[in-house]
Amino acid sequence: MSIRRNHSLEQRGHAWYYVRRVPSRYREIDKRLRVKAALHTDSLTIARERRDVMMDADDHFWETSLLIFSYFTFSMTSQNIRLRACQSRPITSAGKRSDSARRGD
Repeated sequence: MSIRRNHSLEQRGHAWYYVRRVPSRYREIDKRLRVKAALHTDSLTIARERRDVMMDADDHFWETSLLIFSYFTFSMTSQNIRLRACQSRPITSAGKRSDSARRGD
């Protein structure tokens, strides 16, 4: 099995660029199809080091964003469920929930 040491690297002229496809798993939170950034170097060794840092940063960003997105999606869903449950409870003439409604009787 060959290891692609220059994956996610693209050379244009003498300059190196970091180029990476956004994984389909993260398409909902990152609408870009590809990430492309100049590495501001003509050295392949430096480009590889900078690429590694950028890949780690992208992976961290995507995972963190996915967790936040999932949390708020779940939170909003559970909030709506709680709201509907509260709205369906009977209210007494005094405007408060009845004791039986609070206890679940």
